[in-house]
Amino acid sequence: KLLEKINEMLASSEYALPPERSLCEMYGVSRQTIRRVLLQLKNEKVLTSRRGSGYTLTGLRPGRPSRVVLLMDDTEAYTRPLMISRIVRKLDSLGFEAAVVAGGDTQGEADALRRILEDPPEGMFVWGIDTALPTPNAALYEALLAAGTRLVFPRGRFPNVSAGFSCPGGDEQAGFDLTSYLAGLGHTRIGLILCGADEEGENRRLGYAGALRSHGLLLPDRYISRIPPDLSRRIRADHSGGLMRRIARSIPEEITAVICQNDELAFLLIRALEKEGIRVPSQISVAGFDNSHLRTAGRISLTTMQRMPLGEDEYALRAMLSLLGPEPLQGAPVHWELVRGSSCAPPPGIF
Repeated sequence: KLLEKINEMLASSEYALPPERSLCEMYGVSRQTIRRVLLQLKNEKVLTSRRGSGYTLTGLRPGRPSRVVLLMDDTEAYTRPLMISRIVRKLDSLGFEAAVVAGGDTQGEADALRRILEDPPEGMFVWGIDTALPTPNAALYEALLAAGTRLVFPRGRFPNVSAGFSCPGGDEQAGFDLTSYLAGLGHTRIGLILCGADEEGENRRLGYAGALRSHGLLLPDRYISRIPPDLSRRIRADHSGGLMRRIARSIPEEITAVICQNDELAFLLIRALEKEGIRVPSQISVAGFDNSHLRTAGRISLTTMQRMPLGEDEYALRAMLSLLGPEPLQGAPVHWELVRGSSCAPPPGIF
């Protein structure tokens, strides 16, 4: 009976269990029996207790492992293995069963969502595709919400999905700060390369444009390039680097610095530029975002932006646990810090 009550409480987001005395009266048993059962549930991580505040639910469902799914496209799975590992290990240590599902493109995401809906998990992290645009999979996300799945969007929620926690990004300010750093080095022709139409990329573009305006610099449309998601996947699978070299050749000649939406794109661009005989940073500077493992994967260390005080994975994880359990989400306001590498330098002729 207590297990049934706990499941009902979780479904209605109630977390404070009645006092021992009330439970004894409700079920007609002794306090010794109640304490033995509560201790067993505490050992199974279904309950937690604090002196003076009684027992509260942790968010784990009794009777079967509480499941959390990480839904992401292939880009995230490839570029953020350490982030995925940290989230999965933490969930596992708390008693949750974690699974990683790669959605691929929009159709692949729809197929994955239909499979997930066959047995809806308690929680799901969503690294969506083109989050700045309405998603054609909105009805599937709404069905998950109706089934009680808590959704956390670490990099922005689709505008046509009604609910779910969207982690604050601070991306516009990060784009402003990185562009201002390059302008401070003396760069007056700064390009930007984006992937798809993600909310984080669009916000970083706004910051980039704002910084150029504040420094009195030009912003021609041709200084901004967008790589469609399907082309991004082909670039990643192109071991010859030919597709990325084509993008490198399309950069206007007068540009002396390029900001890429993420470290993966910056890493691939540096390799392509060097194969084209263009030296980084003496001829062109390259910078990225996210301070991923790719920052130091090549011969040249990347200049990038790092999210503070919590990384994306830490903030998203805290948000999910707050939705599944009684602990409120706490954290300092998000800001970004510059991580200097050897991929940026003053433009040619400036010392």
